[in-house]
Amino acid sequence: MTGSETSLVFAVAAAVDIVCFIPGGWLMDHRGRSVVAVPVVLAVAIGALVLPLATNEPAVLAVAVLIAAGNGLGSGIVMTLGADTAPAAGRSQYLGGWRLCGDLGGTSGPLLISAVTLVAPLATASVVFGLAALAGTGWVGYWTRRLDQRRGTGISPRR
Repeated sequence: MTGSETSLVFAVAAAVDIVCFIPGGWLMDHRGRSVVAVPVVLAVAIGALVLPLATNEPAVLAVAVLIAAGNGLGSGIVMTLGADTAPAAGRSQYLGGWRLCGDLGGTSGPLLISAVTLVAPLATASVVFGLAALAGTGWVGYWTRRLDQRRGTGISPRR
């Protein structure tokens, strides 16, 4: 891809990301946290798994749009979950620790991908990341559904 094509892919993905902010917030507030958190992690997982198969510009654009939609949908979910779980006593300390853990995750991810690329191709690192994110989808789904039940939100099962 040329530099211009790469810039266009990033621009389209950024636009999709921004468009998904408000619907993601509305869904979190009206349908529960798991309705947003699970698709966010799943979109990134699927995007990472299919990225090695993207061999032309339209395919790369499709993967970027998928990941951007998930990212935009989940804008603010990490800090929202922190606020939901913070105790009344020591709230600021808890949220500071919560933020630190989020930042550690955000910085250690690229380091882990780099470590995998030391011994394997980038496509392998993408698949490893995608598989880890698939496992994370189940984990996030379990915990956010429990949180939604505790908060009394979420989509009620139909009978």
